[in-house]
Amino acid sequence: MPSELWAFKNLGGDALILTSTFVIMMLLLLLIEMNVFDSCKKYTFKKIPPRNQTLELDDDVLKEEERVRKNNTDVIRVCDFRKAYCTLFGDP
Repeated sequence: MPSELWAFKNLGGDALILTSTFVIMMLLLLLIEMNVFDSCKKYTFKKIPPRNQTLELDDDVLKEEERVRKNNTDVIRVCDFRKAYCTLFGDP
């Protein structure tokens, strides 16, 4: 083993792992961006429950939802976001 700290033989394994991790993660990102995993939705145990229409929202929440719907200049917009608590085998 070379005594020089930065010799390629000393760092070769690290460089190999780093490069292979980069390639694998880029392929995974590509698959996610191509929506390849969308077909996995049908293999869940329980479907996401429908939106609760009887929910009473605060005035500030309603104003913010309306502002987001009307505003097209925001860099990032999230519309109709909600939390759905599901359990594996029962009602949420």
